[in-house]
Amino acid sequence: MPSAAGEIGRLEERRLAALEERTDADLAVGRHSDLVGDLETLVAEHPLRERLRAQLMLALYRSRRQAEALEVYQETRHALVERLGIDPSPELQQLGESLGAAAFANRWSSRSSSRISRSSERQREARLRRARLVEASAPAPASGRRRRQRATCFSSGSAASASLSSADAVR
Repeated sequence: MPSAAGEIGRLEERRLAALEERTDADLAVGRHSDLVGDLETLVAEHPLRERLRAQLMLALYRSRRQAEALEVYQETRHALVERLGIDPSPELQQLGESLGAAAFANRWSSRSSSRISRSSERQREARLRRARLVEASAPAPASGRRRRQRATCFSSGSAASASLSSADAVR
């Protein structure tokens, strides 16, 4: 017959496993921000449980709190090395590296996007200046007889020259 302490431990493990499963489902439907407080409490109660820490890291990251997610990874790594003398599992290491790479990419892309937007704005202004210069240096449009001659030379049909001739006649 199992002892009461053994049964309590088994039931506690099942409860935590059920909480982790529910948390995975909540993360899957986008309740990231809602989970952070509960996960922080659970991690404080069970500091060496990697799955809870991984879920907290994901919830923080998806709540746009990347720095805190990376901090949780560093704390987890430190706790495991200090208390148990082991590194985090390969899955947790991969998550930590992914979060670090994503945070770096986000930081770089936000900086570069502002540089790119300033650069593209400068390019747009330069194109406008060039267009104004070309417009200003273009010869004045031909009028009267000269205009009819050009229209006849460049049109492929008589309809274009007829429409230009009638426009000149109105002037």
